[in-house]
This record gives sequence, C-alpha cells and structure tokens, in this order.
Amino acid sequence: MQPNDPFPIERCSSRLRKAILAEFEGRTPIFQDILSIPLNKWMAVPGMGPRLLRELESIIHCKPPVPQSEPSPKSDDAEFIARLERFQHDLQRLQHDIQALLGETRLRKADTNGSDMH
Repeated sequence: MQPNDPFPIERCSSRLRKAILAEFEGRTPIFQDILSIPLNKWMAVPGMGPRLLRELESIIHCKPPVPQSEPSPKSDDAEFIARLERFQHDLQRLQHDIQALLGETRLRKADTNGSDMH
C-alpha cells in the first residue's frame, strides 16, 4: 500500500462505503486521504460507529474484513440470488452445448467408421 494508491472502497461494507464517500463528497479517496483523518474525526463522520471504524482499520492494515454482526440488507440478498440464478442458467446452457458437441463428434466418428466399410 502506497499513500497515493486508491483506497479499496470495494472491500468496504455498504455502510462504511457510504460514510467514506460522504466524507469525500462522492470521490473515492486514496490511502493518504483516509490516513490523514484522525480516528476521533472518523467517529464524528455521520454513520460511522465503532464497528465500522474497526472495519476501516482492518482494511487499512490489510487484514481480512471484520465479519458483520448484522444481517445484510434484503437488496443484497436479492442481488446475490439473481446472480446465482444467472450462473446456474449459464451452467445449464454450457452443459447443453457440450452435450450437443459431444453428440456431433460421436455422429461424425460413426459416419467416418461407416464410410470406411464401403
């Protein structure tokens, strides 16, 4: 992590991401921006609390994210389920395509073997 590297906002929970983006007026900060704010000022940022501050510190220090003690919002669940369903559909389509290709290969081999006999 270098001071001018972009802060990995994608690693933040949605609540922490909102608090950080609000603090920086919608701009994704760099590490130096995050580090330039003292901890007591972070606690004054709307929406920030002790749990989010621990999450922020763990990201700064490249530790795995702190597990959330509260359930994810329903919209995150719905998005996850929609993605899972798309992946399952893609997998079924891929399986069908592979089976069709294998069937064509078998037919070609059978045609080739049958034409050799004449």
